[in-house]
Amino acid sequence: MEASGRYARGSVLSAISDARYLNAEFSHTLYREVVLTSWDRSVSDCERDHPLSMGGISEFSRTLLKPPCHCDYKNKLIDHQRSLIDSCSRAKLSCYPVNHTGANPQNNPKTNVVAIIPARFASTRLPGKALIEIAGKPMVCWVAERALAAHNVGRVIVATDNYEIFAAVQSAGYEVALTRDDHASGTDRIAEVVAKLPGAEIVVNVQGDEPLISPETIERAVDAMVQEIACAGEKLPDSKGAGIVTAWEPIDSIADVLNPALVKIVVDESGRAIYFSRSPVPYPRDAVVSHGTIEAALRNEPALLRHFRKHTGLYVFRREVLLEFTRWPPSELERIEGLEQLRALERGVRIRAIEASKPSTGVDTSEDLEKVRRLVQEDKLQASGVKVRA
Repeated sequence: MEASGRYARGSVLSAISDARYLNAEFSHTLYREVVLTSWDRSVSDCERDHPLSMGGISEFSRTLLKPPCHCDYKNKLIDHQRSLIDSCSRAKLSCYPVNHTGANPQNNPKTNVVAIIPARFASTRLPGKALIEIAGKPMVCWVAERALAAHNVGRVIVATDNYEIFAAVQSAGYEVALTRDDHASGTDRIAEVVAKLPGAEIVVNVQGDEPLISPETIERAVDAMVQEIACAGEKLPDSKGAGIVTAWEPIDSIADVLNPALVKIVVDESGRAIYFSRSPVPYPRDAVVSHGTIEAALRNEPALLRHFRKHTGLYVFRREVLLEFTRWPPSELERIEGLEQLRALERGVRIRAIEASKPSTGVDTSEDLEKVRRLVQEDKLQASGVKVRA
């Protein structure tokens, strides 16, 4: 058989990658001759070249290579993504392996922590943003890679309603779920997936346009949520605990303070988020009165910058809070600012904010995209130990 000869000396990774997209003529013969015969001699090579856990990979390959049904392409995708959602496979056949952070990852239970990355094709300023390539890899795959590198995250799923994104993510070896196309926000899309995952007690919402987010930041946020849940379990006064954990970074430029695309967060002394805004908050009234404008105030009193914090595109939810949140209608402040996290604040949900371990750049504009590409090419990206391939 020609296909069998082609892979006689190849790796199982190549066999799996090509086999996913073969049409209905793909048969059990190819499965037996290509995958099963090459599995034993290839797995050691896979473990050496791809340091990600290989646990469950045999089951994963059989899921991908099940006999094809003679239905339309859409039904194939829906059936396949459901099989992935229902499985607990952690195999990720990626050409960009990452190193998990943390000295003792085995000490961090992660089976109930799921990171979900909402990804849509439509974008007002950058159409097809999720698939825009950075150093030869779609943006959404950069995000998935960083989430996988967080040692206390047990599973990472990209959630999308777009078939192009679905195919690109799947071909890169990441888990992907096909969702409805009528969701108003990424949080609603995540909730659809979580509703089918009864074991997901902690849900990490990693924004699909944060390709440089640090795995350590994700770890810190998850650890903070674990602490909040433990606090709530103590049944002490004022021990309700936070329902959401998010992250912030210092702002060190006047331009960022004045940029409405960069969301600012106000945090109290205990680390609780008080407000989020696109405006410069907290507003330095006395300095503005003295200098005439806020820009002049910040220029003449640079120490004022220390009061401003940038909100990072990361949320860690308790499962029940996420599902309840998506049932609430948008709030008035949410509509005014265009920030859905204000819905939670108005409903009395506590949001804990932790400092990010490293700066991140969300991609909202073409300028942001060029900045990210420049950082990657300059090899300044060290969050997961990934080296950019030329």
